[in-house]
Amino acid sequence: MASIGGYDLNNFLDVSDEAKNAINEAPTQEEKDQILADAQRLQWRNKTLSDTYEPGSTFKIITLSMALEEGKVSLDDSFFCGGSVQVQGRTNPVRCWKTSGHGSQSLTQAVQHSCNAAFVNIGMRVGAQAFYKYCDAFGFLELAGDSSQQLTAKTGIDLGGESGSIWWSEDTFYSEKNKSQLAAASFGQTFTITPLQLITAVSACVNGGYLMQPYVVESLLDEDGLTVYNHKPKVVRRVISEETSKTVCSILEQVVGDGLRAKGLKLAVAESCTGGLLSKRITDIPGCSDYYLGGVCSYANEVKMNVLGVRKETLDTVGAVSAETAEQMAAGVAKALGADIGVGITGIAGPGGGTEDKPTGLVYISVWYDGKFFTRKTNSSFGRDRVRMQAASTALDLIRRHIL
Repeated sequence: MASIGGYDLNNFLDVSDEAKNAINEAPTQEEKDQILADAQRLQWRNKTLSDTYEPGSTFKIITLSMALEEGKVSLDDSFFCGGSVQVQGRTNPVRCWKTSGHGSQSLTQAVQHSCNAAFVNIGMRVGAQAFYKYCDAFGFLELAGDSSQQLTAKTGIDLGGESGSIWWSEDTFYSEKNKSQLAAASFGQTFTITPLQLITAVSACVNGGYLMQPYVVESLLDEDGLTVYNHKPKVVRRVISEETSKTVCSILEQVVGDGLRAKGLKLAVAESCTGGLLSKRITDIPGCSDYYLGGVCSYANEVKMNVLGVRKETLDTVGAVSAETAEQMAAGVAKALGADIGVGITGIAGPGGGTEDKPTGLVYISVWYDGKFFTRKTNSSFGRDRVRMQAASTALDLIRRHIL
């Protein structure tokens, strides 16, 4: 789900200019009405909670979490990938995306490589019953009394139109003669969930282990501006321990570090609104000196100009919170510290400082590498800490996606 600045909640019946043109060109009123109705349904459909899909490799975070919590894997374990793995009940082997195989790899490397063969192994270690127990705990399904029933679940968010997930029955999934469902589910295939279910569960993996009830409406005010309703965050249940959650976070963050180390690349960061949070997360990983050179906390515009080389005309025209400033910060810190990769983060963490054009929570993150910029804008309204954490996470993800 996303907020678009130009969307008018008081004029929700309005449709796009493209749809309006199609309506005007329709020969009959009946066709005009149908085009309008179809366009409204399309723009109102919230795919985040209405559409289900196979999550694929993003689900490996869930499989990793349950395996660590159950003590079925550890950081000392190793896995071999020859490009495919035989599974009981399947005629053809399950193939890894890297058909030549990843060879021998540690648990962290298996996550870094997103290795299907390794995660089939991990899923088998967890076992079908335990796998479904955690899927229930993470909110993906509800175990039924009738083991022959197809399974489903919803998050219960305060919005209409939420679809339920689709999972195999317990009888099918627990079959001792056919392990193919468990094998495929371990890397996010053969079932469907909503994006909202996935993000809720993944958040539990990294927030200390708590599954939270998602919601949209935080508070309601009456005509006098007095609060008549205030929603308090609700913990549904604890799914994994804080120790397991910390291990998962460490592995995910180390994926970036190991990738940089393997490629022999050096990283430098320039932070404004995150105030050193990205540097902290990088340096929390032992051995980060192999790839991390250092960072500049450039809160003041004078530091952006004098240390990072951000142009004054940029600050005067588009401002400190802009894609252009983030890009110049990224390139500038790479040049200043002699790094292969530079990261620039600038934004408004809040709670104050926002404007109509640049609201609180607006952040620009840019990664510079090999003369190219990879820039993203984020906008969060969930408080200062969340804004900063999201920005740092986005920076790590940009490095992973575009460089590693």
